[in-house]
Amino acid sequence: MPRFGRPQLQLVLAWLWLFDGALSLQHALLGRDLVTTVLLPAAEHQPAWVAAPIHTLTSLVQAAPLPWGLAIAGVQLVLGIGLAGAKHPGPWLAASIAWALSIWWLGEGLGGVFQGATILDGAPGAALLYALAAVLAWPSSTTSNLLPRRLTVWSWSTLWIGAAMLQVTGGNLAPAALGQAASAAEMGAPSWVAAIDARLATIDGRQITIALVAIEVLVALWSLVPGAPQRVAIGIGMTVALVGWVALQGAGELTSGMATDPNTGPLIVLLGLCALSVVRAPREAVASPTTSSLREYQPRLDPLREPASSRSSRCD
Repeated sequence: MPRFGRPQLQLVLAWLWLFDGALSLQHALLGRDLVTTVLLPAAEHQPAWVAAPIHTLTSLVQAAPLPWGLAIAGVQLVLGIGLAGAKHPGPWLAASIAWALSIWWLGEGLGGVFQGATILDGAPGAALLYALAAVLAWPSSTTSNLLPRRLTVWSWSTLWIGAAMLQVTGGNLAPAALGQAASAAEMGAPSWVAAIDARLATIDGRQITIALVAIEVLVALWSLVPGAPQRVAIGIGMTVALVGWVALQGAGELTSGMATDPNTGPLIVLLGLCALSVVRAPREAVASPTTSSLREYQPRLDPLREPASSRSSRCD
């Protein structure tokens, strides 16, 4: 597998911001639909402390939706351009984290975790995963371009433990829960995805949901076991994320004219690629420049280190 390190992750994040900026320029998102289909749903059935800032932003956007829509698109395009061309990406990654977390709260309602969302239908929110990707891509204090091994693996495992917890709360174990999620995803999805959702909406999903919880726990635990179990668990997690993205996220609803991002499925796959990269990378300590220089000149010094007997024999 080709090495996937910090520079590659920074570049992918740059393209994601550019893509999101382009999506934000869609006609519907430059008008009142930004309020009715994005902001207001994010505030529904939320705790007061989550909903209050969203309602404040909603009242501001309602007064001037076009400037707000252009501003949102502009920020994301600038982040993408900055990350793609930056020699020192730290400030751009910091800005990405700040912007992503603000979108996660104000635009996604904390990813719907208080609204009964699961990892299959969009939790914990695409914006939160953008922020996590920026943290993993943060420049190293050494010369290494490798992703942080421990943080990457533990982030992946925590994501799936959280997925299992969300799957057993908020009524998601009810027989009709899977069907209801599929019905919601049917709206705005491409026709071929909508046909899958229509079929899922008719089934009793309780057994599927129980099996899914077991798989999520397995992925979380096996991801911490070095070797084959780790790689298999990451592969299973990526597969589940893709299935959920198609079946319950409407393939991101990218053809609906209302998508603001690709949703969580592709981002979970991206984090899976990061995890695979670090578990396959050799555990090598990165030498400092000083140590590397000494190693470079070591062969030249070795001939001078001769035994005393050898030097005395030449003198004879």
